Amino acid sequence: MSCRYSFERTEKRVMLVNVNKKTVISAYLPQLLLLAAVILFLGREAEGFLTLSNLRNVLVMQVPFLFLLSMGMTISVVVKGLDLSIGANMALSSCVAGLVIKSQGMAAGIAAGILAGCLLGAVNGLLIAKVKLPAFIATYGMDWIGKGLCYVLMMGTTAYGFPKALRELSSGETAGISNLLLAAGIIYGIYSFILYHTVPGRNIYAIGLNLEGARFSGVMADRTMICAYIMNGFLAAVTGLLYIGQLDAVDPTIAEGWNIKLIAAVLIGGASMSGGKADLNHTLLGVLILSFLTNGINLLGISSLWQQLVIGLVIICSIFMDKFSRLILEYREKQNWIKREGSL
Repeated sequence: MSCRYSFERTEKRVMLVNVNKKTVISAYLPQLLLLAAVILFLGREAEGFLTLSNLRNVLVMQVPFLFLLSMGMTISVVVKGLDLSIGANMALSSCVAGLVIKSQGMAAGIAAGILAGCLLGAVNGLLIAKVKLPAFIATYGMDWIGKGLCYVLMMGTTAYGFPKALRELSSGETAGISNLLLAAGIIYGIYSFILYHTVPGRNIYAIGLNLEGARFSGVMADRTMICAYIMNGFLAAVTGLLYIGQLDAVDPTIAEGWNIKLIAAVLIGGASMSGGKADLNHTLLGVLILSFLTNGINLLGISSLWQQLVIGLVIICSIFMDKFSRLILEYREKQNWIKREGSL
């Protein structure tokens, strides 16, 4: 009897594992199909799209910056918000770091840039958690403040000619791998661990799904919200430092137009604006789709007037595909639950 019971339990465990694997595959299927469709279409229609130099340009020179900032936007969406100040934070951190590097050295400049980014993120969190401003209004206001501070600090000038060590952070390689990719990969790994394998990370998802419920469960919601936006600020600052290294220059307009790209990448990745339903893996797929699509449109010589239309259509298509996939997934889970209940 005991042997038979053990076998039955093992069989059920295997069945559940298989279900989980199918669930994971189904969760990423819309974005994977869309990415494959974009690559196949552009590989056929856009001359030079699949060349090694072009792929390197997209994957090494463009994707890391967009992905780092999109991770911050993802976190803000998880907590049921929208951080419209990430671009301005990146620019402000860059300006602060650049000026301090010029006067005090590289180490002090890096520290000052990161501190500035985290500070602006903390102000966002305080306005949202303590002052109770809607995230859209709080971060939109900080976006203007950040841009204004950039112009005041730089006084309409551009700083350039930074130390070689700083430039190597973006343009150099380690063991044959781009430092940009390494930096993005390391930060992605750290943030994934925090969000999915620690209590603070689970709390971030909890307040996004149900803020009041999380409070009743003992989650320090205000502190968690502030920490989430500080994490965004850190990402903006690091991206700004890497951008300085690539451009070897600092300019107040360094991040103009980034916010729209970040929102597009997160939406294409299937994030839900209702909170608690977004993850970094989906965002990475969204970043890849958006980056390849933008690059392919340029190679095809399509007018910039049409680029936003195409990207908008892709966003809507991705949302519909993700919605359809979620309905299928919910149906399968319901059927599997009925089967398990019937077998008990």
